[in-house]
Amino acid sequence: MRKKFKPLTTLEAIQVYGALVSYCDYKPRDNALVDLVTFVRDVTESGGNYEWRFKGALGFGGKLHGNNDGWYVSCYPEDNNLMRDTIVKDTNAQLNNIIDYGDSKAPF
Repeated sequence: MRKKFKPLTTLEAIQVYGALVSYCDYKPRDNALVDLVTFVRDVTESGGNYEWRFKGALGFGGKLHGNNDGWYVSCYPEDNNLMRDTIVKDTNAQLNNIIDYGDSKAPF
């Protein structure tokens, strides 16, 4: 049974942003504070099926997904390799530590 989409709280969004910077080597756009505020607004107001593309250690196709499967990162399959697979797994483990899914088991 699929979970219902879980929007992020402001605190979770800030922590997820930090995980993308730390684990995925995400480089904020020109103004890091504006980038963070925009990200937090977008993910906390998202109604589901959220996808945010970013550049970093996952290449040009690094993506943060938010949907009924939970919140997780991925990259384009053709860009995947052992290093990126490890980054994806480590980041998703960190996201599961950050995001409170309530009684539901974390998806990844």
